[in-house]
This record gives sequence, structure tokens and C-alpha cells, in this order.
Amino acid sequence: MPIPNKRDDEEQSDFMSRCMSDSKMREEYEYEQRLAVCMQAGKADEDEESASGTVFIYEDPKTGELYHYSRRGVYRKGGRVLRFVKISH
Repeated sequence: MPIPNKRDDEEQSDFMSRCMSDSKMREEYEYEQRLAVCMQAGKADEDEESASGTVFIYEDPKTGELYHYSRRGVYRKGGRVLRFVKISH
């Protein structure tokens, strides 16, 4: 069964939505397993960016403080979800 691939210009959230709603994926995998498969498929592209020294910059929406991470993800500080700002190479 072919697993969808993340497109070069596709955001992770768009890929996850497309992958999770794919009719073949829905037939083949239950929700939890489909989620894991889609996350792993989308993560391959992020791992390449992390290995190349890419820095992902996030901002605290309340304080404006910036945080730098080696991978893209969901991060929290002070109980608030940080907002993704940009990628720095």
C-alpha cells in the first residue's frame, strides 16, 4: 500500500490532513496507527532539514520572546503554545 509523500511546498499540517484523510490510508489503518504512519512519513523531510543545520524559530505570543529549535514541532512555554515564525539556515 503506497503511503502519501510530503510535497516540497507542503506545510506539515496540510500533509497530515491529506495523509489522514486519504481513502486508502483510512481503509488500511485504524486512526492511531494511521496517525503514526503519517507522522513518520512527514518527519522524513524534517529530519533532513535538522541534519543540515536548519534552525526553527518560535515566538511566545504573550511575551514576544524567541526560541530556537533544531526541529519543527509544537512547543510550549509558560503554558502557552509557541507560534512558529520562520526557518533560518
